[in-house]
Amino acid sequence: MFPVELFILKYFFDRYPNMGAFQLVVAQRLCGIAILMLYYNVNLKKKTWDNLKDKPKKGLTFRSIQAAIAGIIKTIITKYISITLISIVSNMQPMFTVLIAYIRLGEKIDKVELLFLFICTILLIIMVWSGHHKSQEPIDWDEILMYVLLFGMVISSAAGTVALRTMKKFDETVILWYT
Repeated sequence: MFPVELFILKYFFDRYPNMGAFQLVVAQRLCGIAILMLYYNVNLKKKTWDNLKDKPKKGLTFRSIQAAIAGIIKTIITKYISITLISIVSNMQPMFTVLIAYIRLGEKIDKVELLFLFICTILLIIMVWSGHHKSQEPIDWDEILMYVLLFGMVISSAAGTVALRTMKKFDETVILWYT
């Protein structure tokens, strides 16, 4: 995220404290589009449209939709889950990326490495859940939904990273534009 974008978002948040997650994400994306338009200047059509004619667009479409939904989810869950737990789960994304690349792209991974990735993922899930949930308290189903959304967001972000791998020689700013 660009510093100018953060400044504009801070302005919106201070000026309109009741702004919802969806409105905040839309404001962020509009600021990003404005900055990219200034960056591209007269080459906007050439970079964002003409260069896409011969390339597969499935990965770009998936990544764009996934990133838009992930942005909304990330904004919503920060209200219900602590930033520490969100960071711990978000740092699991590389493990999910390796697993999805193994399944989807056929990446070469030793069975021992795959076993350790699986064990590490299960242990981190147990650590996040047991470190937060107290056995005396009743289960809060809204909170469980937020955890499901958090893990879904991380797994879909990993899948989006793998989808980007299928698009060879793609300008990264084009992916930002469509996101």
